[in-house]
This record gives sequence, C-alpha cells and structure tokens, in this order.
Amino acid sequence: MMLHISPRTLQTYRDTGRISFSRINHKIYYRVSDIEKFLQSGK
Repeated sequence: MMLHISPRTLQTYRDTGRISFSRINHKIYYRVSDIEKFLQSGK
C-alpha cells in the first residue's frame, strides 16, 4: 500500500502519535487496520 507521502512526513506522524507503529530490530511496522483508520480519518 502506497501512501504517497515522504518518509519525513511519516516520521512526523509517528512522532506526534497520529499513526501507530511497532519497532522490531530497528525496522518500523504498521498494522494495515491502523493505516486504513488513519486514511479514513482524513489525515
């Protein structure tokens, strides 16, 4: 799934709590349901 936003914007969303994520072994993962919820909220 492509969000068409820059990596820095995605980092800002993580930092401000606008999108949930998990970090495992220095990699960042998102749940599909969280991304869908984020997109439905209108960003």
